[in-house]
Amino acid sequence: RASVIQHSKMTIVPNITSGNSVLVTFESALNDNCTITVTNSLGEIIQTVNKQAQIGRNSICISNINKSGLYYITVQINDTVYSEKLIKQ
Repeated sequence: RASVIQHSKMTIVPNITSGNSVLVTFESALNDNCTITVTNSLGEIIQTVNKQAQIGRNSICISNINKSGLYYITVQINDTVYSEKLIKQ
């Protein structure tokens, strides 16, 4: 079962955004596959991205966030899960 880790291990820039893309940065203790998921406030999956995470800081640009609203961006690496809210104006 996944455990939620401190929010300070993940950042979303810009957050609050009026654009269609954001930069997600997160820390990893492992060289392993990770899954980045974007869900809307209803829990519907908007986008899923698979990436090879490296030990240390990792970044990925998430685009195609077209509609205004509240989103949740979640990064999962094995049992570690980071999650942050994103506001799209």
